[in-house]
This record gives sequence, C-alpha cells and structure tokens, in this order.
Amino acid sequence: MRGATGPNCLFFGDQHEATNYLYREEIANSQKMRLADETHEAVPVGC
Repeated sequence: MRGATGPNCLFFGDQHEATNYLYREEIANSQKMRLADETHEAVPVGC
C-alpha cells in the first residue's frame, strides 16, 4: 500500500529454501528499496 505511514514488517517463510523460495528476488529488491522497515525470513533447519 503506497502512502501508508508508520513502521511496517514483512514476514515470509517457506518449507524448503532451495526449491520453494518463490519470492527470493522480490524480497531482495524490496530490501534494497527499503519498502519495509524490517524483513524476517524463516525456513526450517534440518528438514
């Protein structure tokens, strides 16, 4: 949403990073453009 004020966070998780990380480039671009104040990515360890 453009024009919103206040802090915002993006949370994204996926079961298998190597095969299912569908939005890798979009998340990286949003971080570069500072569209979110914080980005939290989660993938399980040892699955």
